[in-house]
Amino acid sequence: MLALPLGMTLAQPRKASKFIDPDDAYKNNCLRCHSSVQAYSPAKTETIVMHMRVRANLTDQESRAILEYLQDNAVSARKGKPVKK
Repeated sequence: MLALPLGMTLAQPRKASKFIDPDDAYKNNCLRCHSSVQAYSPAKTETIVMHMRVRANLTDQESRAILEYLQDNAVSARKGKPVKK
């Protein structure tokens, strides 16, 4: 009887209850494989983050923080300059 509630508890997605700094989220999760932030369209950036959320097992808050970081720090791949919003 105790195994069922414990199993249900472990199967739930992990939730982060505190604020996640976008800079820290990017550095702690993305820099393992990605050395620079490339500029993509907003729609493509959101799709990439959603894909990486699954691959990197990110929480919803982590993926939102990373999306914010990418939107604020994207660099044009051609010119090396920050992308203007």
